[in-house]
Amino acid sequence: MPQDHDNFTKVAPLQCPALWRAFANIATIPHCSKHEKAIIEFIAQFASKHGHEQRQDASGNLLVSIKALAGFEAVPGLTIQSHVDMVCEKNQGTCHDFLTDPIKLELDGDWLSANETTLGADNGIGVAMMIALMSEGVTKQAIDLLFTIDEETGLTGALHLDEQMLRFEDLINLDGEEEGFFYIGCAGGSDTKASLALSRLPVTYDRQCYQIEVKGLQGGHSGADIHLKRANAIKLVAVVLEHLLQEQLSFDLYSVDGGDKHNAIPREARAEIGIAAIDCVALSAHFEVIKTQLYAQWQTVEQDIEISFSKQSPRFEVPISPSNKSDLLAVIKQVPHGVVAMSTDIADLVSISNNLASVKTEHKSVVINASHRADNNQILATFQKSVADIFEAKKLYISSNNGYPAWTPQPNNSLVNQCKQAYLEFSKQPAQIAAIHAGLECGVIGSKKPDLRMISFGPTIRGAHTPEEKVSISSTVRIWNFLIYLIDSLTTVKKS
Repeated sequence: MPQDHDNFTKVAPLQCPALWRAFANIATIPHCSKHEKAIIEFIAQFASKHGHEQRQDASGNLLVSIKALAGFEAVPGLTIQSHVDMVCEKNQGTCHDFLTDPIKLELDGDWLSANETTLGADNGIGVAMMIALMSEGVTKQAIDLLFTIDEETGLTGALHLDEQMLRFEDLINLDGEEEGFFYIGCAGGSDTKASLALSRLPVTYDRQCYQIEVKGLQGGHSGADIHLKRANAIKLVAVVLEHLLQEQLSFDLYSVDGGDKHNAIPREARAEIGIAAIDCVALSAHFEVIKTQLYAQWQTVEQDIEISFSKQSPRFEVPISPSNKSDLLAVIKQVPHGVVAMSTDIADLVSISNNLASVKTEHKSVVINASHRADNNQILATFQKSVADIFEAKKLYISSNNGYPAWTPQPNNSLVNQCKQAYLEFSKQPAQIAAIHAGLECGVIGSKKPDLRMISFGPTIRGAHTPEEKVSISSTVRIWNFLIYLIDSLTTVKKS
C-alpha cells in the first residue's frame, strides 16, 4: 500500500481516520486523466484485502460490490459513484511531475490544500469516502461502488461504461462541491478544436523580440465558476495585441499560447512578437497604456493579475504571415468566452456558456480549443455549430466531439425526496435542491439506464481545477457522516 510520510503526518490527527487515510494514499498515486491505471489497481487491491467482489469493464471502470448483511438481502441495493482522475494543474515555475510525484498536502486550519498544484479533492474526496466504506462495515444493504475513469477530459469513462455495471435503481454521485447543495441536473458539454495552418515569412529588418505575458489570474472550473466573470488570459493577451494594432504599431507575431485543460478557465497566456528596433520606445509606451486600462478593468475580480512584456528570443526563428496573424487574432476575439445565456426555467442558473480553453502554437499550425456547455442537448448542438462557423469563416480545420448529454432534473423522484428528508433530520437544515452548469457523469450514466434515480452531493471545495484548490475538513467530515446516515435511512425505508 502506498504511503507518503508527510501526507500521513498531515492527516493523522483528523476525524474519520479511514477516510483521510484513504485520501492521503490517493494523493501519493499519480492519477491525472488518462493515467488512472495505478489508482484503479490500488482500489482493486484494497477491495480484495477486505473481501469484496470486483470487476472491470473494457474501458477500465471498476465496480466493487459490498454484499448485504444477513437479513438485508432482499433490500434493494444502492450504487455510489465517483471518478478517480484529477485535473493536473500547477503554478508556473513549479517543479512537479504529475506522472511520478505525489501531491504534497498542506494543512491550514480547516482547509486541506496542495503545494503549488491542484489537490485532487475533485473527485478524490468522493473516492476516499467509497474506499472508507469498504473497511468501516457501516452498510447493511448491498452497495455497489462504481469508480469511473477519465471524467475530467470529457466523461469518457462514463460514456463507455458497461451498462451491466448498473444493477440498482438508485445512484449517489459524490462529485458535488458545495455542502448542503444536492444536484439533480447538470449541463451537457462538447468541445470544438480548430487548427489554423501557418505559413512563416522571414524578415530582414532590424528587429527586437518581446514576450507579452498575462498570469496570476484565478482561472477556475469552466462550468461551476463561469458565472463569476473571471478573466481569460488568452483573451487579455489578444486585447493587448489588438491595442497595439489600433495604435498603428506594426509588429510580427511568432506565437500565441495559453490555457491547457478544456474545463479550466485559462489563468496564463503569452504571445511572442517582433518589432522594428526604431519602434521599441513606442511599444513600451503603448503597452503601459493598455496595461493600466486592463488593471483598472479587472482589479476587483483579479487582484493578482500580472501583465508584462520583456525582451526574449522567440521559440520559432521566423514569424507567421500577416494573413495568419490577422486570422488568428480575429478568431480569438470572435469566439465568445463566459456566460452566453441564463436559464429561463431555474433562477441564477447558467443555460449556455463557452470557454476559450486553450491556444497552442507549433511551427506549422495553431490549435484552438473551445469548450461549450448547455442545459439542453438541442441548444448545445446549435451553439456548437455557431462556434464552428466562426472557425470555418477563417478556413480553420475543425474537429468536434459528440460530448456528453445534459441531465434533466427530476425533482420529485423517491431518492430525491428521501435525501431531502434525511438531510433535514441530520443537519436540521433544508437541503438546497439545484442543477449545476458543470458536467456531471449522472447525465451520461442516466442515458444508459433511463429509470435510474440519481442525486449528487459532496463537501465544500474551493478553487477546483486550479493550484488554489482546497477542501474544508469539517465539511468533509459532516458529508461523510451524512452519507452513512443517508445509506442507513434508505435501508430502513426500503426494508419497511
